Amino acid sequence: MIQRIQTVYLFIAAILIALLMFLKLADLTAGGQIYTFNAKGIFQGESRVYNGMAIYFLIWLIAVIHFVVIFRYKKRIFQMRALVFTIILELGLFGMIFFFTYSGFEDATASFKIPVARALSSQKPGARVNCLSLVILSRLLSTSKKPPQDHYTVSHIL
Repeated sequence: MIQRIQTVYLFIAAILIALLMFLKLADLTAGGQIYTFNAKGIFQGESRVYNGMAIYFLIWLIAVIHFVVIFRYKKRIFQMRALVFTIILELGLFGMIFFFTYSGFEDATASFKIPVARALSSQKPGARVNCLSLVILSRLLSTSKKPPQDHYTVSHIL
């Protein structure tokens, strides 16, 4: 049973993050060679050039935290803290994607397949950042209501 609209937002964000494990993140061109970058690494054809299991694990961790938070609907403070943690992990994930893309190749040209990476790598002024998961999580945090205060809650910590 859906307790709040935040549950729907969390479910959509979890699905979007989980899709990153299966989608191609970028196409790379370096030294006349074409490479494919997905969550498991950078591949040239069928052979793996760089291992990207750290990215795969981080995507998996973020998706699992989202699904755990869905079932912890009675603990709103825990949900908000866990979601702030996942937002920080997502920013780290995008940093890792850029690191893996540009660190291993000399004069690499990248064609990102996920919109947030494409917008962040663009040099055009006014490039839009279209990261649905971060937008949904920020919307979720802004619609969460603070739980009622009781005599056991320390208000200055919350």
